[in-house]
Amino acid sequence: MSTKTLSWKIIALRTFGVLAVAGLVVATPFILQREGFFKIESVEISLNEGVMMPAWLQSEWQSMRKDALKMKGRDLWSLDMDEVVREIKARPWVREVSLSRSWPDALVLSIDPKELKALARAKKGALVPVLEDGTTLSAEQMTNFVSLPIFSGEITNEDPARIKEALRLLSLFPGQGVLSIDRVSEVGFHEKEGYWILVMPFATKVRWGFGDFEKKISRVKQVMEYLDSRQIGARVIDADLSKKVVVRLRKTP
Repeated sequence: MSTKTLSWKIIALRTFGVLAVAGLVVATPFILQREGFFKIESVEISLNEGVMMPAWLQSEWQSMRKDALKMKGRDLWSLDMDEVVREIKARPWVREVSLSRSWPDALVLSIDPKELKALARAKKGALVPVLEDGTTLSAEQMTNFVSLPIFSGEITNEDPARIKEALRLLSLFPGQGVLSIDRVSEVGFHEKEGYWILVMPFATKVRWGFGDFEKKISRVKQVMEYLDSRQIGARVIDADLSKKVVVRLRKTP
């Protein structure tokens, strides 16, 4: 056998070996898939790191978890990840979703929920959650919640846009001080006077009108700080004026 012929045989054997290995590499996942090696055995579900489970979310969370666990037994290799993300994000309380495969048989799901900003009065006196984007969840009696502003029926029943405007107004309130968000007990709307807010501890009704809230809130804050420093309780503060704030004091006994 000539040297040239031997060289060609060696090349042919090496080529065949490379192709065989490549074919095995390509075929292995499909063989494993056919044998059920990639069937989902575990679905790990959690909130994003640093996010605590709020009480209002527990029933919604359990419902979502129950649906997510139905993915067990499906094929991890061929699972449409984008479709799963879309289905989860369709839930009104979900802000963002992170979904990844953990080979060979697990899904890892992390969810960032929207923030609860207020409660709204529904029919028969029930309270429903109002989320950061104005979405309201299904009506249910609310118990064991931290203090949150309550939206009156004039806001929630007439025009959904009013909810977003009320949330915008609340977003301007600071976390501390005489006009902190913690002191807001109720938010309402009047057809002629616009938005109003009830502020504790004197149940002071602050009238805000229909807009320009950014300028008005600084004036109201100054007035309330003055009243607080002198321990004076106001019944009504009318901020819906061009350059001033009108205060109606409570009558002392």
